[in-house]
Amino acid sequence: MPVPLDQALRDHPLLAIPALFGAGLVTSLTPCVYPMIPITAGLLGGASAAERSRSRTLLYSVLYALGLALVYATLGLLAGLSGSIFGGELQSVGLLHHGEPAPRVRARDV
Repeated sequence: MPVPLDQALRDHPLLAIPALFGAGLVTSLTPCVYPMIPITAGLLGGASAAERSRSRTLLYSVLYALGLALVYATLGLLAGLSGSIFGGELQSVGLLHHGEPAPRVRARDV
């Protein structure tokens, strides 16, 4: 019987790193990314490659990748934190009743 993915990642946390890396690569192949490929290729290695050394092109590529990783990691952290904050607030009875006291449920109403 196959093991569910969440249990496999919980039992073997180091498996999560290549699994999430692979998922990120697959995500970057979505159609909305296709228009960015020529732009990125032009910026990193194309347009003025004759004037730029390989080491400088490599440096730009590494800085580009690190910048994207930092932005996505920050957005993921904010999404995770705000999800837990909003999830806790949405479970609050006061919020569900727009700040009004929660209605009392009497035994005969049930």
